[in-house]
Amino acid sequence: MKTSGRTDLEDFWRLSGVCEDSRWPHHPALAFTNDEVKICTKPQDLLLLPDDTPVMKQWAGRWSSDFFQFTVGDFKKAKRECS
Repeated sequence: MKTSGRTDLEDFWRLSGVCEDSRWPHHPALAFTNDEVKICTKPQDLLLLPDDTPVMKQWAGRWSSDFFQFTVGDFKKAKRECS
C-alpha cells in the first residue's frame, strides 16, 4: 500500500508530541493493513501491528494541518529515541 504525506519526520517526532502522548482522541493514526484501515487512537494500538505496516498521522497546526507517512517500525524507533 502506498500512502501520501510528508516524510520529513524529525520535527514531527520531536515537536508534535506523538511519541509522548498516551492517547490521540482528536487526530488518530491510520494504519493500513491488507484491505483494511485501522483507526488507532492510542500509541499502543500501533505497537501491536507489524513493523512494515504503513501509517498516516495528522499533525494539527493552528492555521493548517499536515499528514505524515511512516511505518510502525519507524514509530517504534522514534518512541525508543524520545524516551
